[in-house]
Amino acid sequence: MWLTQLIQKQRTLYILLFSLFGALLLYFTVINLFFFNRLQHNRLENDISTAQIIENKFRRFLGGNADTLKAISGSKVFHSYLQSPTAQNSAALQEYLLFAAATDPYVMQLRFLNARGEERLRIDRDAYAKRPYPLPADKLQNKAHRDYFQLAKEKAPNEVYFSNLDLNIEHKKVELPYKPTVRVMLPVYKQGRFQGVLISNLFMKEFMHTLFQSSSYNMLLADREGEILHHYDPKQSWTRYDQSLPKLDGLYPRAREILQSELFIGDTLISKRLKVQTNNRLYLIMELNTLYTDAQTDILLKHNAAFALVLFLLSSLLALLIKRLDLSLITVKQSNSLLQAEVKKQISQLRQKEQLLIQQSKLASMAEMMSSIAHQWRQPLNTLMIYKNLIVDDYTEGSLSKEKLLEFDGKMDTILHSLSKTINDFRRFFVPSKKQETFRLDETIASVHEIVLPLLQERFIQLRINGTGTPVYVTGYPNEFRQVLLTLIKNAQEAIERQLANHEIVQGVITLTLSRENGSVYLRVEDNGGGIAEDIIDKIYEPYFTTKFEAQGTGLGLYMAKMLVEKSMHGELSVKNATAGAIFSIKLTAAPSPQGSSL
Repeated sequence: MWLTQLIQKQRTLYILLFSLFGALLLYFTVINLFFFNRLQHNRLENDISTAQIIENKFRRFLGGNADTLKAISGSKVFHSYLQSPTAQNSAALQEYLLFAAATDPYVMQLRFLNARGEERLRIDRDAYAKRPYPLPADKLQNKAHRDYFQLAKEKAPNEVYFSNLDLNIEHKKVELPYKPTVRVMLPVYKQGRFQGVLISNLFMKEFMHTLFQSSSYNMLLADREGEILHHYDPKQSWTRYDQSLPKLDGLYPRAREILQSELFIGDTLISKRLKVQTNNRLYLIMELNTLYTDAQTDILLKHNAAFALVLFLLSSLLALLIKRLDLSLITVKQSNSLLQAEVKKQISQLRQKEQLLIQQSKLASMAEMMSSIAHQWRQPLNTLMIYKNLIVDDYTEGSLSKEKLLEFDGKMDTILHSLSKTINDFRRFFVPSKKQETFRLDETIASVHEIVLPLLQERFIQLRINGTGTPVYVTGYPNEFRQVLLTLIKNAQEAIERQLANHEIVQGVITLTLSRENGSVYLRVEDNGGGIAEDIIDKIYEPYFTTKFEAQGTGLGLYMAKMLVEKSMHGELSVKNATAGAIFSIKLTAAPSPQGSSL
């Protein structure tokens, strides 16, 4: 009796679904098309926070270099040199400057000019992250004619100031190829008399390339005259030095409004005046990428078509099932209950085995992780050493006041908290996730980025991350997924190192790209390491398969990555060769945010 009633109810449901098919399709089509432009405008307004984040990163970058110059000027080594610039004191200060430059890969030049504008000591670095070296005495120049030196003599004692963001000039000529730079300068006085200036020239090309990376926006940086300093197409940058290139007013009809506004929101772009320390006024222009907007429109159309098809197929399938429904439903229900119990038991056992293999794989990479901790601690420990020397120097000279001691204490406390956070991050990495949870994939990528960045920078490998500006949620095991990312990045790193050793490439690049489409999340890990040999590409996921010597690899990394993505998180992990290297692709199902709204 109850089965007959169930069939009748299902028939009624089918008729209702089929009748509403056209209405639902029309509703979704109209709503999507009507609100698409409005959603695009709202995205621009919401992404004002992205411009603010860029401004904050810019300020912190320049502020950190200012702190370095203050630490140098307050050191005992520098005071000894000012007191008596003997060969011994000069050599000691040169070694000190060399060490300071080595800890910051963005330092292009670190030098001291005396009161006559003569370079007395200078540390150079030929390219970003290369090894710095002292410039011989016969290569030192007189910079008395440069505007930044003349300006330094007019500044207040021991006040850091900044030059324009501009191209580097050597021997009164713009250096080729272009080297964008900002000079951070600290005038030095002794007993009220001008002694010279400490100057740090920074590599800005690499910094801006990282800062302005975005898959959603084309980003430009302009000054108050409308000259383009950075363009998403590098060939159109630095219009001041190439009159054939269009300035801001040649690109945007409303350029004047942009340059007169602290914040400007247009139909397809936003701009913000960046309140950073540079001497020239800078404006960030974020223009919606046409590829991005076209892709969104295409996704919208495909979504509507897919919705119509799925709804039609579901209605037809329901009709077919109703025709074939009989008393065997009872047996199916009982069998299904038994099957679910057995599946649950097997999944539990498989999960236990996976945890053992995951921990084995993690232990295999622990040495690499310890090395990364050492790299992450090197800069903070160097800063602590500088502060310690300043405290000792001030105490020896009798100038260590309570206020100054508390100031040093606050700065060192901040650094120590940072070191503690690093240890906690690594400790959490090795703790297995006990249950599935919804987590932010973009934040997981950022945590892995912090772990691997120091090691990659030392090996001259760039790590580029695209598409993490918007929260992306998935369901799974976050700590194990970090291990998956670490494994893929480690494999890319090793492939690149082989190419670098064989002089096949001059720069290693690993690119992580996060995107969403039709309810799925995609993460691509791409490298220029030469790719995977075709005769082994189908074997790389087999357990204990490795191309390394036995002491260098367990052969579990990619096997565990495959199992975690596909078995534990019900996703897909695939690999293919591209022109320059390999591309690993991860596909997962997008999850709604913990607040309940899908992002």
